[in-house]
Amino acid sequence: MCEQLFEPAEKEEREKLEIRIIEALNSCPGHSLPPQKSFVGVGIYALYYFGEFDLYAEFVKKNAKDRLGIPIYVGKANLKGARTARRSSTRQTPLFNRMKEHAESIESVRNLDLDDFRCKYLVLDQIWVTLGEQVLIRKFVPLWNTVIEGFGIHHPGKGRAGQQRSQWDTLHPGRRWVESLNLPINELGEEEIRRKVREHLSRLD
Repeated sequence: MCEQLFEPAEKEEREKLEIRIIEALNSCPGHSLPPQKSFVGVGIYALYYFGEFDLYAEFVKKNAKDRLGIPIYVGKANLKGARTARRSSTRQTPLFNRMKEHAESIESVRNLDLDDFRCKYLVLDQIWVTLGEQVLIRKFVPLWNTVIEGFGIHHPGKGRAGQQRSQWDTLHPGRRWVESLNLPINELGEEEIRRKVREHLSRLD
């Protein structure tokens, strides 16, 4: 019995839960990035882009600003080291802090404008956070999660010889910690990364 795969919920129950998560996020209002006021809790979030970066023109057309339909990136924020922490058990602000960190990254690059981004987020019980992120990635297949790697990475520290710039940092240069490490351009090169993006966007509904 213990060696067999244990499913704590039936397939239909899981599907209903996933639908509820997506519907809950879609029903949330859009906010500036980061939101204007700090708030307590862990959870999931989605970032939406409406700017004039040339490569994303087709993406913006399909993502009307008044409905925030297709996120360019989704992510999660947990409590560090926490296993079963609940929303009511902490006064920490990891979800807000994570979106603020993203805002600082975007502000530092040379070809994106922070004013062209909006966000939505859901504060969740810790137990649902990882599942929630997985559900959003499967549903929306966000560009910066699935095609251009590197947006969500943290400063890797020193002493990593041979490390390259991520694809995201190659396409969007200027992030401070990347510049300070003087990392070489990604082996794919900007043109190949752009080709991957165009191919992905051509498949959007």
